[in-house]
Amino acid sequence: MANHCSKCGKKLGILSAKYKAEDGTVMCASCLKKWKDEQEEKKRAIIREQEEKYRKIMKEVISKYLADKDPEIPYISRICCEAYWFASFLGITRIKHISYADDYEAINHEAINRIVLDKTIKERPECAGIILNNMDSWFLVHFSRRTTSLRIFLEKCRYGYQEWLNDLESSIKSGLTATELDEIKGTIKMCEIILDFLDDLEKIGRLFKKKGIEMTSFEILSLFFEVIREIENKKYKALVEAIDECLKPVYEEISIKLGDNISKENVIREYLGYNYAEEGNYYILSLWASRLFEKFNIGYEQDEVEQLIEKVKEEMELEEFEKNLGAPLQEPKIKIGDFMELNGYEFEEYLKNLFELLDYAAIQTSLSGDQGADLILSKDDEKIVVQAKKYDGKVSNKAVQEVAAAKNYYEADRAMIVTNSSFTKSAIELAFSNDVELWDGRKLKSIIKELESGKR
Repeated sequence: MANHCSKCGKKLGILSAKYKAEDGTVMCASCLKKWKDEQEEKKRAIIREQEEKYRKIMKEVISKYLADKDPEIPYISRICCEAYWFASFLGITRIKHISYADDYEAINHEAINRIVLDKTIKERPECAGIILNNMDSWFLVHFSRRTTSLRIFLEKCRYGYQEWLNDLESSIKSGLTATELDEIKGTIKMCEIILDFLDDLEKIGRLFKKKGIEMTSFEILSLFFEVIREIENKKYKALVEAIDECLKPVYEEISIKLGDNISKENVIREYLGYNYAEEGNYYILSLWASRLFEKFNIGYEQDEVEQLIEKVKEEMELEEFEKNLGAPLQEPKIKIGDFMELNGYEFEEYLKNLFELLDYAAIQTSLSGDQGADLILSKDDEKIVVQAKKYDGKVSNKAVQEVAAAKNYYEADRAMIVTNSSFTKSAIELAFSNDVELWDGRKLKSIIKELESGKR
């Protein structure tokens, strides 16, 4: 028996045998503990390496799956958010607060919802909006309070969306307004896409299993969300790079013009004077303004940028109004007319004539089977699909998804939505990530005004 530690050379006593390693090496207690820790770390490193290898394989599969699904990605992301909400609420949080409660009705759902929402805002803020909307939705009605299985989540999820789809299809009847019919058809399309994705998710799970990768549905959905965020971040980075390139001459001109009078309001005022400042898209406008502030080393809060843009625009409009007080009214060179009292079909015809005045060749698609586009424009070998939305409320991201799909269907170069109204924040964000141009009522009126005055 060795009487010295093979690692540090320390002399060992008669009880040294109990410090023998698995390979027969004899060590002192301190060296043996260190050796065991090293072995455990080696095992963990092997596991991490294997997990990273599996993650790479899975992300490649998911990326391929998402490659041709741009219009469907928001719906897939929605399911990822719902799964996260479900896991949070019916997982550790709900077990802790509900599992041993005798009176289900007496449970403080509001307090539990607050815990889940706080957890979401901290860990996955992108999901907060959907999770907040779903707090009191069909999840609480259909799920047992002791259910924590994500497999059951997927089953219930499929059941819930199928029931919703059936109800929507049976609600289509005569007497509905065009807006109501659009909303129903858009929601039907969402349900169909989600149901198809849930079927594909099962196949993806089986594919991973075939490759020797065991993953729960929630883990797969989480990885989907991660890949989606990477895709969106790449698009955002490309957009910012394009904006920065365009801003170089703008920055130089504004620097010369303002001199020492650099301020947030003055920078925005000068920027809004450029023709390509997008009139109605406050998301893009605020992004351009933010990048300008950074170039001028001006500190700002993200929430204030859009408010500043609105404030400066109103000031500029008021100044223009005061400037023209008492000036004789000039007859417009082109009389286009108002669009506010038109119905949906008349609005499409109105836009067709408008785009023709803008030197586009414009064709109206058929009323049925338009595949998400109402007009197809062409000019200088460029094809553009346009969806016309004559709307009372704000246009949602459903319209963006439809026109993005139409762009692929018609093999167009660009996609646009033109409305008399405005767009929801989610529609603006989705439009930016899918390269869809948005014209709201303000921008439409501005273009009409320029046409009538002969500036275009």
